[in-house]
Amino acid sequence: MIWKHSKISHLYPIVFLYLFMQLCLFAPRLNSDGAYYYEYVRSWVIQNDLNFDDEREFYTWEWVPVFRDFLPGDWEDTGYPPNIFSFGPAAVWLPFYILSHMFTLLLNFLGVGVSTSGYGILYRFLPMCVSMLTGVVTLFACDKLGKIAGFSSSNRTLALFFYLGASHLPAFLFVTPAFSHGVSVMFTALFLLLWYKSGQVGENQWN
Repeated sequence: MIWKHSKISHLYPIVFLYLFMQLCLFAPRLNSDGAYYYEYVRSWVIQNDLNFDDEREFYTWEWVPVFRDFLPGDWEDTGYPPNIFSFGPAAVWLPFYILSHMFTLLLNFLGVGVSTSGYGILYRFLPMCVSMLTGVVTLFACDKLGKIAGFSSSNRTLALFFYLGASHLPAFLFVTPAFSHGVSVMFTALFLLLWYKSGQVGENQWN
């Protein structure tokens, strides 16, 4: 474990700030770019294909800004609507989306009568929580990088406080968790941390 011998008491203020923002801001919704990241998992799990015609019919100009060239219809190469957004966030969400789908099917088997459209809160909540929790991993990774660079625990706490409180990161973790930014930042931070741990980065490169 990367954090096995780390003392994390200096992170308590950051954890409290994170939880406060989560309670105030977290919204497991789909909007704007997030709708296009999300349609990968919805189309694959619910319809067993990657034809996004049905997903594009579901969205409206009032709810999500559908790009003009992405409207439903036939397309020259495949007959499917294109999606220029990456599959990365969907790959992270997929196991949790499948769990949500299985839970929904179980509820229906028990007679609860829940929609299996793939858009309900039971489908969105768990994947969006995963996106939100990428921020926790990012903050721990950044703290570890700061420790490796020789910063004191108080300086690392201050840096993370401003990172979480004065950057756009909270918006992408809590307000628009369907965007790719939270997942991207997490993997970037982990890449830098593991790169240093691999020994490929010399100490002089931190000075």
